[in-house]
Order: sequence, then C-alpha cells, then structure tokens
Amino acid sequence: RPSKQPIMKSPILSGMKSNNIHGNDEQNQHYTYRKEEEKKNRELRQPSTETTNTIKASMAPMAPMSPTSLEECYASLIQQYLSLLVYDNATFLAERMVASNPSSQRAIYLLAMCYYRSGSPRRARAV
Repeated sequence: RPSKQPIMKSPILSGMKSNNIHGNDEQNQHYTYRKEEEKKNRELRQPSTETTNTIKASMAPMAPMSPTSLEECYASLIQQYLSLLVYDNATFLAERMVASNPSSQRAIYLLAMCYYRSGSPRRARAV
C-alpha cells in the first residue's frame, strides 16, 4: 500500500507568477479580440428590421396562375428541354401538362413529341 506522503510543490512552479487562465497579456488581448469579432459577426448575421420587412413584403401571396399561363410555362420548359436533348425532363413535364389539362391539343402534341424523340414512337402514336 502506498504511503500517504504530503504533496511537495515544485520550486520551479512555486516561483512562477500566477497567470490567469489565458496566459500572458498578449494571449489575453488576442482572446478579447476574438470575442469582440464573434460578437460583431453575430450582429451582422441577424437581419435588420428593414431587411425583415422587405422580405415579408416580397412574400405576399401571388395570384394563382391561369390555366393558359400555366400551359405556356409548361410548353416553354418542354421545348427548352427538347432543344437541350433532355428528354426525361421534357417527358415528365409533358405528362404533367396533359394531366392538368387533358383536352389540350398542344399538351397532347408535346407529349407525343417527347415520346417520339426519346425513342418510343409506338408510345407517341398511342397518345
């Protein structure tokens, strides 16, 4: 069993100045500077009241799109995807367009075109 001897202080350590938790003054200044920088960054990340009001105003409810403008939007995107040879995206949108307005000749035509260009002529004829 170890004997209980008193803990002796080292003469080297006992002669040293007691520094605070962050070391010397230079380190303290750096630590203080970092804390100030963190505080400034936090303040910069929080939006001002003016910014918040601008964002809220821009998020006002929009009027619902009319079927014609929705069809125009779909048609434009489909034609762009077809011109870029991205047939999967064009077909997906054409199918959505037909689902939203099944009586539209334009939607049916674009869906058939998508099927044909993507290599499914039988499917295009079935539409």
